[in-house]
Amino acid sequence: MRKIHKIWALFSVVCLLIACDGDNDYTYKMPETLNVVSSNLYFKSAGGTGKVMIETDKAIKATSTVEWCTLQVEGGVITAIVSENTSRESRDGLVTLTDGALSTELSLHQEGLALDIIADDFNNIFSNEGGTTSLIISSTSPYTFSIPEYAQAWLSVQQQDGAVVFTCAKNETGAPRAASVVFKVGDMTENFYIAQYEEADILTTWKAQYTDADGKLVETTAKVTKDESENITLSLYVTSMNKNYNFGCTYGDGELDIKIGAALGMFSSYYLYSAALSTSGSVSWNLSVTYAGNGICSEAGNFIFAFDDDGSWSGKTINGVGIWAFKSTTLNNANSLGYLELISDLKLYK
Repeated sequence: MRKIHKIWALFSVVCLLIACDGDNDYTYKMPETLNVVSSNLYFKSAGGTGKVMIETDKAIKATSTVEWCTLQVEGGVITAIVSENTSRESRDGLVTLTDGALSTELSLHQEGLALDIIADDFNNIFSNEGGTTSLIISSTSPYTFSIPEYAQAWLSVQQQDGAVVFTCAKNETGAPRAASVVFKVGDMTENFYIAQYEEADILTTWKAQYTDADGKLVETTAKVTKDESENITLSLYVTSMNKNYNFGCTYGDGELDIKIGAALGMFSSYYLYSAALSTSGSVSWNLSVTYAGNGICSEAGNFIFAFDDDGSWSGKTINGVGIWAFKSTTLNNANSLGYLELISDLKLYK
């Protein structure tokens, strides 16, 4: 009986505690905030204005946590003015509104610059007959193309039917020409070249410039010729050797490609061939590799035929050619003796 009595007593105490707790019921209440009727604080990269509407009869104070968003208050209407986001990264902030008693915080978001350029129909080399070429550009921020003053008489650009169209006039000057067109969107500025010439325009004598093996800038001469068998040759006077070296070339679509692994003659008992040099210090005499020349121009608009990487050497960036010596006409590492001269950043000009 005593054991049963203790259990009953404990049960009575628990019931008493529960009864007492019921006498002090507590309901959690959310803190009161301003009544936001509508809010538009999501922006594209171009920026603009968005509005927040508050239901209130009191004066509203609005603050922003970021400098790229300024706020204007007129009654219950808050206008957010957001500047252009020139970065590709999105950004966020907060807008705080208060009437002195109640307040609320609203998230502010702006997308980063999104840019897509489709160049399927674009060709930056025109024949002397002129014509048009186009780009399809999709951008969340406004963009511009600037034609330099020296080229405005023969090159123009306009937007039509969702495309950016370049129009090149007929070239009757008898000389090749090129323009550096400036594309600007957000904080990105890109210079690219549009040129006008044909094969006959480059078959001539040029002044030449290159960087040699010692890193010295060399001024010399060159000549591009084509024989009766349609073979094209770039004859370059190499000052360190006091001799012209004839580099075999091919031409197509405005590009003059120096052949790699092509014979350059003899030096003493050694066989000389053209070799490709990469920016990482590698050397190749693979016949599939070429060093490509294209028409560009100086800041003043003077035409330059500049040689650069053309993507023919997989995984490497070409920056020049070497006059390479071998023990025999078999081109391999065992027969390789090294270079007589290195020719980087080659340019031809008038």
